[in-house]
Amino acid sequence: TIELSGVSKSFGQIEAVKDVSFSFGEGEIIALVGHNGAGKTTLIKMMLGLIRPTAGTVRVLGEDPSTGSVEVRTRLGYLPENVSFNPALTGTETLRFYTALKRAGRGQIAGLLERVGLAAAANRRVRTYSKGMRQRLGLAQALLGQPRVLLLDEPTTGLDPALRRSFYEIVADLREGGATVLLSSHALTELEGKADRVVIVNRGVKIADGTL
Repeated sequence: TIELSGVSKSFGQIEAVKDVSFSFGEGEIIALVGHNGAGKTTLIKMMLGLIRPTAGTVRVLGEDPSTGSVEVRTRLGYLPENVSFNPALTGTETLRFYTALKRAGRGQIAGLLERVGLAAAANRRVRTYSKGMRQRLGLAQALLGQPRVLLLDEPTTGLDPALRRSFYEIVADLREGGATVLLSSHALTELEGKADRVVIVNRGVKIADGTL
């Protein structure tokens, strides 16, 4: 579902990613691990097609994501490290907005809010949400349209232990359904027993790829 071959990305004199290659298959949970500034978010942005590599090729579901294929983008789910939603909208209204963008059906909204533990807050304004609640709303947004590929950047930021356990249960369900789930994190201990595979990057270079 995801294939990077010899990918590098430079921003002026800064080489953020250097000659990285890997491929991920269906039904796989992969942890992308590294210190802050290691190049994890840059790799995710290239997989999303938000930025183009300076060298090498990126393929997501068989296509170059930077070409803006609607078919590929509707099958992608993305949760950024810092979610930002319109504070004047309710949780339900926020997901309605994203279903329109993703061309997904509105019938799944109530079920997703229930799944991430926000059913009771569905009609509250996002401005009243805690950081953990906004993070869960971001996860619900990422799950719209039953994505085949989920890219989650520091997904458990702001979640308490019970919610983290619930989050990983959702991720395990997605794997059972055949989705590819990439978890970007610098908390290696948290991922023990949850990721099938770990890719470690340091200063833009892939230094390890395998089981924990």
